[in-house]
This record gives sequence, structure tokens and C-alpha cells, in this order.
Amino acid sequence: MRRIRLVAVALAATVAFGVPTACSDSGSGPGGGVNLAGTYTLVTLLLGGVLPAPGSTGTLVFTSSSFNADITVVSPDPLLVPDTMLVLLGTYSAKHTSSGDSIYLVLPGALGTIPGTFVIGGALQDTLVLNLATPLGNLGSTWYKP
Repeated sequence: MRRIRLVAVALAATVAFGVPTACSDSGSGPGGGVNLAGTYTLVTLLLGGVLPAPGSTGTLVFTSSSFNADITVVSPDPLLVPDTMLVLLGTYSAKHTSSGDSIYLVLPGALGTIPGTFVIGGALQDTLVLNLATPLGNLGSTWYKP
């Protein structure tokens, strides 16, 4: 219980500072990277890598080099992590590597670069699973490209 409470406190701070949770589809991008261009809908959100946030919704738009995410976080326990709206803008770099697919989201301000991993799947390559390692805890999300 103590670990979940600490994760929840870290996530509350993460949400307050606007850490992104997003990603999408494949293709060639600048410098041999992955172009994630498209519009995606949030399917699931996992706070701190352990706390599901059912009811959370969001839209993510990627261009060849930038992203814009609007996410409504519906907390499973508003006393630990408040419900909030996130609006996130920045640039990204995504690459296929031999050890897995990596992504770096670059936000203006104090948070700077957020590293993570992603997996593109589904029969139509329309599902993206994104895990971000923020300074205050891991964030996981699944996105669908209709």
C-alpha cells in the first residue's frame, strides 16, 4: 500500500507538470526514424505503471516531427491522484532499434526530454502501446488509430 501511495503522489506531481502520454503508427521519418503521423484515440492509461485509470480519454495527433495530446485523466482514486486535463505539445523522435523501439518526447520547459518505448501492433498496425519513463514515475498508455 505504501508503494502505491508513493506512486500516486509522484503521479499527482507528474500530472500537475503535464507529462505526456501518447504515440501512434509506423513509417519512415527524418533520419531513418519512425514517422508516427496520424490521429489516435486513447484506449487505456496506466499511472505509475501499476494504477489503471479507467474512464480516461484522449486524442493524440502526430505530424512527422511534432505531437499534440489532449488527455482527460480520470483517476481511480481522486484523493491520491486528482482528475485533470492535460494539453501537451512538443516534438518527438522515434526509432526502431535492435533492442526495441524507442521514443523521445521533447517538451518545452523544465521537463525537457522524456524517454520511452513503444510497440505498434494489431492486424492493421493500428494499435500503439507506449511506456514513458518520467522523472516522477512510469506512464503507460495504449492508443488506437481509427
